Amino acid sequence: MTPEEIETRWLSLGSWLYGCVLPVAVGVIMLVLLCIAAGLDGAPLDVTAAVLGSAGASVLAYNGIDILSARFVHARLLDRHERQYRAHLASVPEGFDQARDIFRLIDWIDRDLQA
Repeated sequence: MTPEEIETRWLSLGSWLYGCVLPVAVGVIMLVLLCIAAGLDGAPLDVTAAVLGSAGASVLAYNGIDILSARFVHARLLDRHERQYRAHLASVPEGFDQARDIFRLIDWIDRDLQA
């Protein structure tokens, strides 16, 4: 695994859009359509849509901050400890394919190089 692969596959804006923004937007739209189909009489549709939209926005903010912090740590590691960082990444097995594992890996490497 290389730093360039991590930047392209996990830390790019496109990965955040396809992995987070698109599923949240589809989920919010589906829930609003489900509320319309169910015909919720007690709650106005605009209030329901606002609640669902704000819940979706909080998920986007949480994941966006997570990716942003991982990008900053990644850039700092490349800037200060490039050789050691590349060596750590080269020894990573191919099983680290999920985004949360990548974020934990970057954090672990950061703590290891800071010590």
